[in-house]
Order: sequence, then C-alpha cells, then structure tokens
Amino acid sequence: GANSALVFIHGYNVSFKDALDTVSQIVSDINYDGRVYVYSWPSAATTLRYVSDLDNAEQAEPFLQSFMKLLLRDADIDYVDILVHSMGSQSVLRAVSSLQSVFETERPGSATTQISIGQIIFAAPDVAQPTFDQKIRRIAPHANRVTIYASATDTALYASQLLRGGSPRMGEIDNGEP
Repeated sequence: GANSALVFIHGYNVSFKDALDTVSQIVSDINYDGRVYVYSWPSAATTLRYVSDLDNAEQAEPFLQSFMKLLLRDADIDYVDILVHSMGSQSVLRAVSSLQSVFETERPGSATTQISIGQIIFAAPDVAQPTFDQKIRRIAPHANRVTIYASATDTALYASQLLRGGSPRMGEIDNGEP
C-alpha cells in the first residue's frame, strides 16, 4: 500500500527513459500499489562506454546515499524495497552499507519505530564476489530478505570479468553454479 516504496536502480548501458520503462513494466506486472521511485545515475547508454559508466555510477553514490536517507526517515513509509540491476549494485552496496547510523535510529511519529529495508533484489549484480559478501553482511541485518538473480548468458558480466582480470562477478553462473 501507500506505506511502502519501491526503488529501482538501473545498471550499465541504460538510459533514463529505459529505466523508467523498465520499472513501469515491473510495477504493472506485479500490480505494485506503493510509491515507486527510480534512482537514475547518468549512464552513457552506449555499449562501448562501460568504464565511463563505472565512473558515472560511482560519482552519483553520495546522491544515492542522501536519497536513501530521506526515504528511510520518511514517517509515512514503513519499509523500502530495493530492486537493483547489474552495475547499479556496486553503488547500492556502497551507499546502503554506509547508512549504519540511519538504521540504528528511531523514527518519531511513524507506525514502525525501527528503520529497515523490506527486500533487496539484485538482478545480475556486477560486483566481485568477495566485495559483495563483505558489503551485504552490513546490509542484510537491516533487510527482511536479500535475493540474488544470476545469469549464465549476461555478456556485460562476462565483459566486466575480463576487464577485471578474471574476477568472478556475483551475478554470473559458472558451470551451472551461481
């Protein structure tokens, strides 16, 4: 209902319009009736600009952190669900894991006194496996559920792994194993 919010953060090679189209389709498909937000960082929206997108996503992280603080402190929202795709996962992990002090405060005037996240859903996260493990340990205690969807055919994850000297990505499936 109106006391919930869904935040969608897009990944690499996604324009603002495409991010809006994607979240609109998701909201329609699942018949979501809460507030819906898109946090869009300035992707170059071009296949050959992967490194540029990395820089742009990282530069946008302080703004993502501020945006999440505002949502988590909104007394009219009982929980926030986060849906993040691919490269956007790096920013979400860094921004949300640094909100420890926000999670440890109480919200006056709210139906729920503890600040928390409903679900965090990572779709093909483009994050090194050890980094993901380290960051999610700080976030998971403040979320009701963490879900990771992996892919065996995501070419962006494969390219990311190659650019990083073979470092396995959290969102990939290798030899049938996530």
